[in-house]
Amino acid sequence: MDVGTAIRNGRQALKPPLTQKDLANKLSVKIAEIATLESGSHPFDNKLLGTLERILKVHLTGANIGKDLEHTKKGDTKKADPKKPDPKKADTKAATKTSAK
Repeated sequence: MDVGTAIRNGRQALKPPLTQKDLANKLSVKIAEIATLESGSHPFDNKLLGTLERILKVHLTGANIGKDLEHTKKGDTKKADPKKPDPKKADTKAATKTSAK
C-alpha cells in the first residue's frame, strides 16, 4: 500500500470519518495539500507524516504502512493499574519476612 492510500483509508476509517477539509484544519494546511498527499504526487515531510500518524492512528512510514498503530507496537502497551500489584514483580517484603524467621 502506498502512503497516499494509507492516508485516505486512515482518514475515512476514523469514527466519525474526517473529510480532507477536517484533516487540513487539524494540520493547519490547505485542503489542496491533503489532496496532493493522498494522490502521492507530493514529497512527504517526515514531521507532517509523524503528525498524520498520530491523528489517523495508522503507520505511514516503514514496513507497516497502512497498518493500525495500536496493533503493531512492540511489547505490552497496556498501562499498569496502580491499585493492582504487578504479577511480574516478586513480593520482596513477603520473601524477606519468611527468610528472617
